[in-house]
Amino acid sequence: MANFDVKLIDSGFSAEIESLAGRISNPEPLYKSWANYLEGLAVTAFKTETAPFGGKWKELTFATQEAKRKREKPKSKNRILQDKGNLYDTIYGQATKEGAVVGTNLAVGSYSLGAIHQFGAPRASIDARPFLPLDPFGNLLPLARVELEELALDFLEQ
Repeated sequence: MANFDVKLIDSGFSAEIESLAGRISNPEPLYKSWANYLEGLAVTAFKTETAPFGGKWKELTFATQEAKRKREKPKSKNRILQDKGNLYDTIYGQATKEGAVVGTNLAVGSYSLGAIHQFGAPRASIDARPFLPLDPFGNLLPLARVELEELALDFLEQ
């Protein structure tokens, strides 16, 4: 049986490998960039009333428009998902030790308001108005995955 040994003599290459290993052992800056990117997509979705990488959100029903007009002090009478601004105001992105988290912690009773609007609630006649880059099964959309991969490559090249 033959052995194959490689000894790195190039000090510049060795330094790059050590730097790479150091960044991989501390991926928190990468996770922070992922969180910032994903949070930015969610914020943009609310500002444009458009699903990330998709089409415009479904318009408000006439009944919802009428109800908003009658309320005292709505944040917006004509903006979708921004009646009081609570959902939009609770969007966050954060780095964890395992990766990045983005979403909202807003709930109505035991129901996640974010999940209801992200995926819809047909029994309650609530249309899906996605603001996170997820497909209907909760998987990351391919274009978002590509961007996260690009951020990872940029991180590794630093």
